[in-house]
Amino acid sequence: KQPWFPPWARFLARRTAFRDWTLAKIRSARRSEERPASVMSLLLDARYDDASEMDDDEICDQLVTLLLAGHETTAITLANAISRVSQHADIARGLRDELQSSDEILRAPYLSAFIDETLRLDVVVPDVGRIANREFALDDQLTVRKGQLVVFSIDGLHMDPELYPEPLTFRPERFLARKFAPHEYVAFGGGVRRCIGAAFSDFETKIMLATLLRSKTWVLTRGKPDRRVRRNVTMGPRHGVPIRIT
Repeated sequence: KQPWFPPWARFLARRTAFRDWTLAKIRSARRSEERPASVMSLLLDARYDDASEMDDDEICDQLVTLLLAGHETTAITLANAISRVSQHADIARGLRDELQSSDEILRAPYLSAFIDETLRLDVVVPDVGRIANREFALDDQLTVRKGQLVVFSIDGLHMDPELYPEPLTFRPERFLARKFAPHEYVAFGGGVRRCIGAAFSDFETKIMLATLLRSKTWVLTRGKPDRRVRRNVTMGPRHGVPIRIT
């Protein structure tokens, strides 16, 4: 039975076409005697504790998760970082000075602090949920029961003035002055179940941003930053971050 709502019908058709294409790629890779090193080959070679392999549907789900969770989020982070660099000339100078004096991009402290502050103010995934594995009292009025879903606002936590004085001020130095606990800075979800791709995302963002900072100068083509809007599960600039590179 076809769905009556045309946008939903178009989405389902495109999702089916994309899934069929992905499954065909997986089956082709399975038949290949020599597979180049890739995420696909790693998933095909992976085994569970009982030595069984993942079926095609499971691998497809993993690939789609990597594509959506690992591409869009990092792209939005990079766009937000470029926007912040363009708004703060003094911070841009500090970043370029650090990068010119060191080849250790991944260990550049001010670059790390700048990205952390960007993620604090421009949260890409604004909320995160956890399912309670036991009953507990959240406060005097509220008891969370086992199996209930608890969702909290990352934006709200990152705006707590007790943790982040002058929370609306963009100040990377706050991440140089102290190290925030996993329950205080939760751009990647926080706690022991934080995003499995957090380190990879940080690596990608540093490399791309450092490359741009070292070799290019840009200005925003709009007079003011674009407002953030909900983009499915993420938050990002409504119309992107158009820039002019010289």
